[in-house]
Amino acid sequence: MLKERKIKLEKWYAVQTFTNQEEKVREKIIELGIINVAVPTIEEVTIKNGKEKIKTIKKYPNYVFFKAEMTAQIWHKIKDIQEVMWFTNVDAIPAPLTDEEVLKLQLEENSQRT
Repeated sequence: MLKERKIKLEKWYAVQTFTNQEEKVREKIIELGIINVAVPTIEEVTIKNGKEKIKTIKKYPNYVFFKAEMTAQIWHKIKDIQEVMWFTNVDAIPAPLTDEEVLKLQLEENSQRT
């Protein structure tokens, strides 16, 4: 029952990172015990000199998404990560993504669970 309640309180949030720091931020968020963390990517196939090359590209550069129950403690720990610029927010309060945004960004499919 308690676990069900906690899951319902968890929402998706986004933080903006400095350039090319998404993986570092993802790892640091996971170290905080948050298990649903996403850095959505797509694979692009190119052919150069007759050879096929697969390149992984970030769908949303400089953003890391995570699902958590937002508490003051979590908020402070994440905003204090050196590579994090800021949360997406409303009036300086972290704003969760809407259900429509989560679906559009395909976060449930792209989250990396540890």
